[in-house]
Amino acid sequence: MLGRLRSGHSLLFEAYKHRIAKSLDPLCKRCNAGVDDTVEHWLVCDSTACARMDIFGHTNVELGDLTLWPRKSVALARKTLFRGVEQC
Repeated sequence: MLGRLRSGHSLLFEAYKHRIAKSLDPLCKRCNAGVDDTVEHWLVCDSTACARMDIFGHTNVELGDLTLWPRKSVALARKTLFRGVEQC
């Protein structure tokens, strides 16, 4: 799962779904302010900030943190990509 997230080749990203089915919108469903095409967007998306703070203890989560903290990374994915985003 982490490999798919890091590469952007995950059905959890709207842009990847758009590559498969052009009729789907590639915009981020969480923030509606950007193309949801890479894990980098997911890590800076305003709507995932609260979850990043809860799980990592800060909002500035970088790409390398995903491999340093795999359990936290999976928790963030479960909280924000699978179930949507909870309000702070």
